[in-house]
Amino acid sequence: MKKQPEITKKTRQSLIDVFCELYSQKPVEKITVQEIANKSGYNRSTFYQYFTDVYDLLHFIENDLLDYIRERVKNTDQEDANPKDILLLFEEKEIYLNALLGDYGNIRFMEKLKHEFFF
Repeated sequence: MKKQPEITKKTRQSLIDVFCELYSQKPVEKITVQEIANKSGYNRSTFYQYFTDVYDLLHFIENDLLDYIRERVKNTDQEDANPKDILLLFEEKEIYLNALLGDYGNIRFMEKLKHEFFF
């Protein structure tokens, strides 16, 4: 039986949200699949249906955020853009940004973000 897309999306998002919460509190090396599964209310096997490990999940989040920003920037009229638009863009993905740019975030991702959008 095929899963319903909205359930699949909700499950994936739940795993992402829990990971981001944990990543804002400790380094990725200290986060386990079991911990993500427990906090999200799913089994480890459910996690593995979406991601191969916590690093795969981290890369998914990084790429999803970069794609989201690229798309939003592409669809914004540069002449009419204002700082509010940029802040709104970041506000919509706040959970990702807090985790990725927080105390335990990866400097490589910060550099990639700066290089892609600010230079």
